[in-house]
Amino acid sequence: MSRSFGLKVILLIMIVSLCVGVPIIMRTRAAALTLGSVFMVGADDGWAVGEAGTTIHWNGTDWNTWTSPTTEYLSSVFMVSSSDGWAVGRSGTIIRWNGTVWNPVTSPTTSWLRSVFMDGADDGWAVGEDGTTIHWNGSAWNTVPSPTVLNLWSVFMVKADDVWAVGEGAWIIRWNGTDWDIWTSPKIARLHSVFMVGADDGWAVGEWTIRWNGSSWSVASPATSWLWSVFMVGADDGWAVGEDGTILRWNGTDWSTWTSPTTADIRSVFMVSSSDGWAVGGSGTIIRWNGTGWILARTLVPVVSVDPPIVSASPGGNFTVDVKITNVKNLYSYQFKLSWDPTVLEVQDVQEGDFLSQRVYKTQFQEYVYNEAGYLMVVCFLLGEPATAAVSGSGTLATIEFIAKEEGNTSLHLHDTMLLDPFLEQISHGVEAGYSIVIPEFPSASTLLVFMATTLPAVMVYRRKHSM
Repeated sequence: MSRSFGLKVILLIMIVSLCVGVPIIMRTRAAALTLGSVFMVGADDGWAVGEAGTTIHWNGTDWNTWTSPTTEYLSSVFMVSSSDGWAVGRSGTIIRWNGTVWNPVTSPTTSWLRSVFMDGADDGWAVGEDGTTIHWNGSAWNTVPSPTVLNLWSVFMVKADDVWAVGEGAWIIRWNGTDWDIWTSPKIARLHSVFMVGADDGWAVGEWTIRWNGSSWSVASPATSWLWSVFMVGADDGWAVGEDGTILRWNGTDWSTWTSPTTADIRSVFMVSSSDGWAVGGSGTIIRWNGTGWILARTLVPVVSVDPPIVSASPGGNFTVDVKITNVKNLYSYQFKLSWDPTVLEVQDVQEGDFLSQRVYKTQFQEYVYNEAGYLMVVCFLLGEPATAAVSGSGTLATIEFIAKEEGNTSLHLHDTMLLDPFLEQISHGVEAGYSIVIPEFPSASTLLVFMATTLPAVMVYRRKHSM
């Protein structure tokens, strides 16, 4: 079936559905782009790598995409200096930065390399699936016999003759300058990341958090979520990140949970100092530590969001929110559903935003509002040839007016979103919902205190996010 025929079929279904009032429910697939590793040379110089050979550079002001010599997934990046760095990934891929461009380097393996660590320009290690360990001697990468065939996820060099690697099946191995020694793990658990503060102090995280005291590894705590990366600023200060936006901090005594600005998996964390750090992960998410809190710095995929993310109104009062799109390319059609507590809010009006039409193109915009059930759905597409009708950038998809029915609070849950390009290919994207708080028209002092306590922290996060 040709794409043009497929387009006509879908448009016909859409038009028929609009005429008979039957909503089309189409679900989005999850955003595909993932950043797997970040490394900072300094406050104004750093790199992140990830899926599809992605290499992006921080120049102190913004993250910019850099030309990559590969389309393979890059799992790990390590910079020796601003003019010398390495990245490794799937299919044994190895690339090197020379200060100007990334170049491919001959690899001794086709196994997926998960981690790379360098101790200067002439000494380094990379590890990966099937227990692969390879060594850089200053001129070439060579395979070194490994005591395991299970996947190794992380490697860390204390010095040339003291190197640690961890992985699946609780494997912990240590290079002594000649061979890899096997060390006993206190838990049979998958380990994703290892970081050594020194020869006598180190951490490994994954399904569990374990610590090295110079003679043995011991259990520190179970992980409530899988942890993907650990970075220690010092013996009394460190960070671990993981699935669903998990962020933990070590204070010298215990690990505590920190508020995360994302629900995406966080795959890698790197601290420039105790007051400056970066973490990257799923959906191209990039977050930054500013010494006080973690803020969302950037996502590399389009994001559909509710704006403003926090709104309030008195019972009987009206307010509006926009459903917005950012950083999209070649958008032809979109769909979304928005849900709320019907005892708290009711929709009064839904209007098309001007992003897709650009006030030039003709569009078909249709809203379906179900106030009793507490949700609405919007479908919109361009009317015209796919090759000429597509929009890129950021803007408003729809504006929705609510009336506050009674005191209470509700989330504005954005879901079942879909973005299509002119060839009916789905556009990967992220989603950010909103939150509505309704307070009495003449609130009591206690109600005001609760309102301030619940909204001000979120407003501060929102302001920090949008001031970058």
